[in-house]
Amino acid sequence: MLAKNKNPKKLVHRANVVEDAQKAISEYFYSKAADRNIKKYPEWDVARTDPQTKLLKARRELLQAQDELDAKRTEYNEKRQYMDQQWEELRRKEISLRESFIKFDKFNHKDADNSVGPWFVSFKMANAVNKIIKVNRCGFVLQQLTDNNTNQ
Repeated sequence: MLAKNKNPKKLVHRANVVEDAQKAISEYFYSKAADRNIKKYPEWDVARTDPQTKLLKARRELLQAQDELDAKRTEYNEKRQYMDQQWEELRRKEISLRESFIKFDKFNHKDADNSVGPWFVSFKMANAVNKIIKVNRCGFVLQQLTDNNTNQ
């Protein structure tokens, strides 16, 4: 008995084991209910609302808003650059289409000057128009596929 009281810090404190099962179950549920209760902290433990803390909170919110704004600006610049590339590509396609129509018109006048016959000229013109339409459709389908790939 003397050895136990000599150094009580080294002893492990164990809970009292209740032999009555009914009592143990009720004790268990009481302890669980006590854990779920809302704990009220004393007034001195609540954060103060003096001007310095309000200023710190405002600065933190300002920095967070600034970071979000910077992220939006970089995203805008990336999207703007992509759209500029798309516009440039469309301009190049428009120029090539105009050049092909000019070449076709010259070709048409050249054939008309050779007086091959109106039916032959109209046949060649229809074939050339169909070819241009097919090329434009392929370009449009290609554009849609690239847009779908970039959106995914």
